[in-house]
Amino acid sequence: MNSLDLSDRQNPLGEIRELLKRVDKLKEGHASERLSTIGAILEESANVEQRRLVRAREGAPQHNLFRLLGIERSEVGLHSRLLADLLDPYGSHGQGALFLQRFFQMLGRHDREIGDLAGAIPDTPPRWEWAIGRERERIDISIRNRRLGILIFIENKIDAGEREKQLEDYRKLLEGHTSYRCHRLIYLSPKSKGPPMTGSPHLHLTYEDDIRAWLLSCLSEVRASRIRETLAQYLDIISDLSR
Repeated sequence: MNSLDLSDRQNPLGEIRELLKRVDKLKEGHASERLSTIGAILEESANVEQRRLVRAREGAPQHNLFRLLGIERSEVGLHSRLLADLLDPYGSHGQGALFLQRFFQMLGRHDREIGDLAGAIPDTPPRWEWAIGRERERIDISIRNRRLGILIFIENKIDAGEREKQLEDYRKLLEGHTSYRCHRLIYLSPKSKGPPMTGSPHLHLTYEDDIRAWLLSCLSEVRASRIRETLAQYLDIISDLSR
């Protein structure tokens, strides 16, 4: 800084005025820097918003039909209905036994006997060889094949609680089907729900770990773009189940 003028040194008021001038100059300098920074931030913000609008127009990342319809946590209206159709080799997805094969392969990570059966499922099974049921005998999803002698019950829980002795009763019902040599009771839930409380299933699967891995393993082989888009939206729903 330059030295104060002699008259200002001898005049306290003059010194104060000079100091105030310097403070004003400093303020002006900092204000200029702040305005420059704020301008850069606003410009970048505008660029970010523009990119967001472009992405929204081209890919609609916020759009999810299941969420829009308010059924993202509906066990019956969405999850059991969609999973049963995917597991059905004669289902509306038109991909034959792809989802069923990959489902058995996924189960094989927990149960070798079931995993070994995946190789016995042809890409296009004879009509009616597989029976995929929904809400049959009070079971959310059932998988039956008399040739292979397999019967699987899937109890699906999102938000609903378990009835008293529910899984214990389902296991007795399952094992009462003596015409099937291989029986499995599966309890399916979000991870946040924790283990079942009313009995012991053969397997406890979670949406986040098991169902997600199963569907991802199918994606690259799904030929229909409509089905790929449905799976992408459903996987988005799965990621929110434990929130």
